[in-house]
Amino acid sequence: MKDPSGFREMIAANPNEETEEMREYSLALMSKVNYNNYVKKHTVQSKTFYKEGEGPKLAKVDGGVKAQLCSGELGIAKVYSGNKRAQWYIKGPSLNSDIGIVLANKKKLAAYGKLSLVGASGSINIFIPYSRKILVIGLEGDLFSIGGGLEVDNTVSKKIKFGVHYGIGGDVILEVK
Repeated sequence: MKDPSGFREMIAANPNEETEEMREYSLALMSKVNYNNYVKKHTVQSKTFYKEGEGPKLAKVDGGVKAQLCSGELGIAKVYSGNKRAQWYIKGPSLNSDIGIVLANKKKLAAYGKLSLVGASGSINIFIPYSRKILVIGLEGDLFSIGGGLEVDNTVSKKIKFGVHYGIGGDVILEVK
């Protein structure tokens, strides 16, 4: 964006005074910045033949023990997007598992696994007033799937995920970050 003629000189001459031209220039500059941030944060992305998560692990954490058999997802195709208000994805055949336990000051118990042909998910973030916390409410749905389980996580955030999958399945996700 070009500097309007004499804009910088006007600011230097009258640093405490705002003219109409200054306001217009500032609004144009702000709208361009907001538009760029919006476009970058709402870009739809995709993955093919992807792997997320980590394999077996036995480690000492926070004065306790982390014993994990597997945690993650293996899939063929995934299309997703999100920002600080909401997230969503649609995925093709995938295998999702989280089997493990954390016994420390902050605890986690997970016994969850599913195999699905088609899946979709969406969640919204609700900012909790007068705190620095975010409530995440989400739903996942799958077709031609089998599996299910329960995940209770109190490590980084407080999260509960539970569901049943047999042909058609779904999960409910509640989390406080």
